[in-house]
Amino acid sequence: NLPLEKIRNRREAEQLLNAMLDDIKLSRFLLQNLVRTIAGYHWRINLAIIKNNIEHISNFTLPGPHAVYTGPALFLGGGESHFLQPVHHHVTMSHFPAARIELLDKTGHMLHIDKPDIVLTRIKQFIK
Repeated sequence: NLPLEKIRNRREAEQLLNAMLDDIKLSRFLLQNLVRTIAGYHWRINLAIIKNNIEHISNFTLPGPHAVYTGPALFLGGGESHFLQPVHHHVTMSHFPAARIELLDKTGHMLHIDKPDIVLTRIKQFIK
């Protein structure tokens, strides 16, 4: 609910959004999709569709027990994220038995923003 019609510059947009989210990294990430035209600011992405379908987007139905990929797989996660926590590893490993799971310390859900160099290094090491 960022008041796009009232925003005069990106700094102001960042301040307003961060006041709502209280997460400067997330605010800056989202603001990458805020664009300015002659008519003013607008979102590059269709937030209405995302909002109306968030349950479908974020819902994950576990595959059946026979859905297994035996090849190499890398799961990178943020140690401070609520996704891919150790409690989930047994389910992940049951579907990806050759997987390597790594949680990066002091990193949230958007580890590619928190620690881009480490993420890139891990991916490069994995695909070699």
